[in-house]
Amino acid sequence: MKTKLFTLLLLGAFTLTLSGCKKKAGPLSCAADTLRYSEDITSFIANQTKGNCEAVKGSIDKLYRSCTTLAVTDKADYEEFQNEFNCNDYN
Repeated sequence: MKTKLFTLLLLGAFTLTLSGCKKKAGPLSCAADTLRYSEDITSFIANQTKGNCEAVKGSIDKLYRSCTTLAVTDKADYEEFQNEFNCNDYN
């Protein structure tokens, strides 16, 4: 599980580097949401609580909205991870 989380963290950083963002929201919004996702996933890895889990899922949703050019494979990986991530498993 930690390997998959770390892989997605790296994928998020890579996506930030290569993705374009909505003109409306601007590249700073995309960058900020990617950074927030990285922080949330790092917090979750360090302390696996329901609140941290929900923060990660919320970060993924914000990432979808602000970064419009996520590669199809990247988006599929995030969606698969988000769907498998059951926050009810944590206290």
